Amino acid sequence: MALESLTERLQEGVYNRALRVARAKAGNSDDLLDVAGEVLFGNSGLYLSATQELPYLGGAISLQLLELLLDDFTEASNGGDLHYLANAQNALIVLPEAVPSGPAIVDPLIHLHDYRRKWHAWFDTDPAITSLSTTEMQALSAAAEKRLRLSDVGVLLLLAGRPMYETVIAWTFQPSNAMAGDVMKEALRIAYGDQLCSEGIVRRIVKLGGPDQRIILKVLVSCLR
Repeated sequence: MALESLTERLQEGVYNRALRVARAKAGNSDDLLDVAGEVLFGNSGLYLSATQELPYLGGAISLQLLELLLDDFTEASNGGDLHYLANAQNALIVLPEAVPSGPAIVDPLIHLHDYRRKWHAWFDTDPAITSLSTTEMQALSAAAEKRLRLSDVGVLLLLAGRPMYETVIAWTFQPSNAMAGDVMKEALRIAYGDQLCSEGIVRRIVKLGGPDQRIILKVLVSCLR
């Protein structure tokens, strides 16, 4: 009975993710933010499952998400013997399907850094293929401002960097995200040189823990590159 229940939940999860990606592909900005957030900030085994949907999603955003993942060495386990691959390895697994004309990959678990360099060089030859249009970014920004979720803001910052910082720094987060949102904004001001760093912000980030901490740290690493 328990096994049947687990199987049903897994099937429902796969169906819901596929439906969300289909709506995102059709231009629904809320679903696109959800898909991007799951790819960039999702938990453990969901990383690969979400990333594998990107070739179907297509477009500049799917390629930009894969390029971002090339520098993401987050990995996880189930708390036991099962360990999941790092996001960079997940990206290398999916990239040949998303871009058949790109550099060939024999085994993403071997020579990981060589493959990363080759794919980064390939992306650098034509930056336009990962560039979202002004209209696309405006639609994502409007959807994120309406929802005011930390993960949505994280997605925007990873996609657009400082120009989006100038926008989101003025937003007020939902009560459920207020504390994490304030920590995010203070950390961004420090990262972009608008405020001096202090031990206080480090303690506040550590105290957050969980998904909020993961989102903020990933955004900060991207800002400081």
